[in-house]
Amino acid sequence: MMKRLILISILFWLIILAGCAAPAATLVINDAPGNLTAVDNTLPDATATTDITSPAYIAAESNDINTALSLMPDNASQFAFTHWSRLKRFHRVPTMTSVSENREDRTWFMLKVLKGSQAASAMDKAFFRYQAENWGWDSTDLQWEAEGQFDNLVNTVYLLRFRSDFDFTPLVALLNSLEFQTSQYGGVTVYSVPLTADVLWSDRSNLAQHNIAVLADEGLLVMSPMLSSVQQVLDTRQGINPSLADLPRVQRVAYRMEEMTSARIYLGEESCQQFSPYNQKRGRDIGSTQIEQWPVQPYLLLALGHALGQDTQTDLLMVYYQNYQQAEADFPLRKELLTKGQSPLLKTPYSQQFVLEDAELEDALLIYTLIPSPTLPSRPGWPQTLVGWAQKTDALFAACQMEGGASMSGIR
Repeated sequence: MMKRLILISILFWLIILAGCAAPAATLVINDAPGNLTAVDNTLPDATATTDITSPAYIAAESNDINTALSLMPDNASQFAFTHWSRLKRFHRVPTMTSVSENREDRTWFMLKVLKGSQAASAMDKAFFRYQAENWGWDSTDLQWEAEGQFDNLVNTVYLLRFRSDFDFTPLVALLNSLEFQTSQYGGVTVYSVPLTADVLWSDRSNLAQHNIAVLADEGLLVMSPMLSSVQQVLDTRQGINPSLADLPRVQRVAYRMEEMTSARIYLGEESCQQFSPYNQKRGRDIGSTQIEQWPVQPYLLLALGHALGQDTQTDLLMVYYQNYQQAEADFPLRKELLTKGQSPLLKTPYSQQFVLEDAELEDALLIYTLIPSPTLPSRPGWPQTLVGWAQKTDALFAACQMEGGASMSGIR
């Protein structure tokens, strides 16, 4: 046990140091509020823990990302997905839950996930170590998680699908005992606290926990700092509003992401801008020189995926354009950025991390399949996946040329 605690401490500080350059992958340890205690969240009649290693369970997982896309409103500009059951299988802890393992083992698991850039979304990562004690659950209780971003970083919504034997009764009792006001929206109970409210747990929890819709029968929580975002998801769930799954360009990439452990989808011109070196404070000259050499165009959609197998890891990059002509022109250029391009921030070739295994052009869609380089350097803070590079916005292969450093017009 002492050896494991020492290793956890070392990994923790490595990720904290890496977080200076990559806040999206930083795990911060915070104190738990004294009046919140851990609860047993496993259903009394559950047969131990759901067997997530069974062939039937694994076969059913392929539809999970489609379910998440069907719940996410179509005006989301970014979509992130993490399959926690697949991560637990990969790290050989398939039965891990917030009540089956001690806190040190669960923290060890989360540190491994974050260090490997294996989670596109991790709602509780900033407070993970005490999440279960605070709220009665953490990421180890989830089957999958999806995140949608809208017009700003605060306007973010999370969809959390829990393991089938999770008991929501203690969580509902906890919510009823705190400062939440309850309302009904579309037949669903929503718990809300204003962001301005002075509550004990506010600075020790994700802001999304200020508005929580509980759909216990579906094993789902919908959470957001904005009540309106929760309501949008509930409207989409009822078919009142269209979802991301209804967009043809999303449909073009969704089926290829069914086996991904983590995935990110960026929609609209804003996606191109955030990756373009013209908008970066650091590494601008290095990046802009490469984009001038390989003048890639704006796109309608960018999708990144990472699949973890016991013997192999695969990364997927897909770029969707307005028409075939644009895709055909960019096909060799983005290939050059992947194989010869250099990270503007870390100043290292992407080829040190990845080997391009396959490249396809399907109408207006570019598809690149990559595997880890056999000489992959082990350097703290470096992204290990395409998803990780995108989270650092150090993904020149996702950028585009912009005239005079300004945005080119495009269609969302």
